[in-house]
Amino acid sequence: MPSEYRHIGDQVTQFGDGNVGIVKNGPAHDTHQSGRNPSQSTARAADAADNPVDVCLIIPKGEEFDYARDVLCFGDPVGEGGGYHSHPFSVRGSSVTGIAVVLFEMGIASSAVAATSVLARHDISVLALVGIAGALSPELRLGDVVIASSIEEYMYGAKATPNTAGDGVEFDLGSTSWQAAPEIVGYANNFRYLPGTGSGFTSWRERSRQRRDLALSPAIPELAGDYPDYFVGAIATGEIVSASASFAHRVRKANRFRVAIEMEAGGAARAIYRYDRARLIVIRGISDFSDERKKKLDSTPSCSGATGTWRRYAMHNAIDLFSVLLADPRFPWPR
Repeated sequence: MPSEYRHIGDQVTQFGDGNVGIVKNGPAHDTHQSGRNPSQSTARAADAADNPVDVCLIIPKGEEFDYARDVLCFGDPVGEGGGYHSHPFSVRGSSVTGIAVVLFEMGIASSAVAATSVLARHDISVLALVGIAGALSPELRLGDVVIASSIEEYMYGAKATPNTAGDGVEFDLGSTSWQAAPEIVGYANNFRYLPGTGSGFTSWRERSRQRRDLALSPAIPELAGDYPDYFVGAIATGEIVSASASFAHRVRKANRFRVAIEMEAGGAARAIYRYDRARLIVIRGISDFSDERKKKLDSTPSCSGATGTWRRYAMHNAIDLFSVLLADPRFPWPR
């Protein structure tokens, strides 16, 4: 397994040859590691300075954006160039405003291109990626939400080798990891305990429960809690949709702290790493268990007969928690 080092904030997680460690970066090491030209970085910042934005929200799929529109109020889209449109929005209960960009497709490459584009065009304080994901940790229930403490590209450097039977191939998984900014992780871990924020956390759970389609009630408590909760942990990111328990187990076996799996966070993390501007927060609602039940869960009908009911519930919870976190005056903005 190759050793790789990536950072968002002041920490780098190392994966290589079975070893896991933490490396602290100093300014000189950061500059060498990224290969950035200071004059180029200054020019990029100057180009974006005329377009300040509190937060840019990246939503992977049109389906997820439709669900997000049930919770947030978005304005008319504005052409960004390069095929992208920005959808302005404001965070209720605060002065925070932002733009949303919808990818309309899955994958690391798609999110990397979109994040790079908006970072070049806008002076962004926070880049947020919000969507749905599959659970890896047995602690997670449907409708729970995960906030990334690290983003781990589990197929990076993967090697194809003959399988033991000699009639096919198998993959030795690699990995590269981006550590979330410690200010984001600390804030997320402590949010439910901060003075005055308990009511926000409680209100979020109550809204989520009231918003949940009644057709999902029979699955409680087997698949979902009566109220959702949020967790802070490592998110695995890659180009594979996991609908196999054995695959999900293998991804988590490489790092038992991986709690969820999705397909876009790695691209946003790469863009942040290259630009060295803005803070990244990744928030994912759990809509399945990354196993053979995925197809059935994705097609679960609502009371009205519409499918994707668990996906809708998960996205509602994720986008609502995103709003609650950013509305609090103690959210760790980078400036």
